[in-house]
Amino acid sequence: MTGFGRYEGEFEGKKFHVEIHSVNSRYLNIHFNITNELNFLQDAVNNLLKNKISRGKVSYKIIFSDTDDSVINKTINKGVLKNYINELRSIKDEFNLDNDLNISDLIQLPDIFTTNSEELINSKLSEKILSCTEGALNNLIEMQVKEGEYIKRSFIKILKNIEQENLSIKKLQKNNVSEHLSKLKDRVTKLLNTKKIENRSIEQEIVLLADKSDISEENERLSSHIDQFNNYLEYDENVGKRLIFLLQEMLREVTTIGSKANSSEISQKVVELKNQLEILREQCQNIQ
Repeated sequence: MTGFGRYEGEFEGKKFHVEIHSVNSRYLNIHFNITNELNFLQDAVNNLLKNKISRGKVSYKIIFSDTDDSVINKTINKGVLKNYINELRSIKDEFNLDNDLNISDLIQLPDIFTTNSEELINSKLSEKILSCTEGALNNLIEMQVKEGEYIKRSFIKILKNIEQENLSIKKLQKNNVSEHLSKLKDRVTKLLNTKKIENRSIEQEIVLLADKSDISEENERLSSHIDQFNNYLEYDENVGKRLIFLLQEMLREVTTIGSKANSSEISQKVVELKNQLEILREQCQNIQ
């Protein structure tokens, strides 16, 4: 489901905020946008997100107000810097290079800056960022809950339409079976060139043929699936996958109704039912 959460924090006088974005996806995919010095927090944050989010493309960011984009103090490793300068001067002399060394180039070299290893494992820093992550996550979930309530109302409306169409099909089929049986008898009568069918076995075959077009069981199962779908909507747990499975069963019943019912009116209603089920399926792909 889509959602956005943001939460601000501060550590050692430096302000930062955590942002979590989520968009629709069938599976859970978490992308981190954090500085390398905070990579040690990735596993903890990943577990925190997975405990609350089961599906969706999730983007996690930590953004600092300072221009150095860092929450951990850095110092220059003078020993590494001296080695770089000596090597670069040696190369310059050996190849007669004209350009002079400048500080802006030097600070871009690897391992120039160091951080205090004790700061990296500082429990206060971890606690602060994870606390902000929980705050942002709660804000995101709050937004998702609002979206979920809207989707729920939409589902209930569509399910009511499906149930009404199902009831309409029941009424149509009740008349359709008797008409179909009467037409079959008339056809057989004409084939035998007689006014009345006297052969009992022929009548039994006609009844069996009419029975094959009976869709009452499919109607009842479809109604049962609709009731179960509505029940799932009241659950306080993730039901997305169960709803998708239930929709597959509903589509199976509707398809069978369309193949068994010998009626153009019912066929039209089956097309509309499949369209409604497809709308539900697309929405269910995005919910948890």
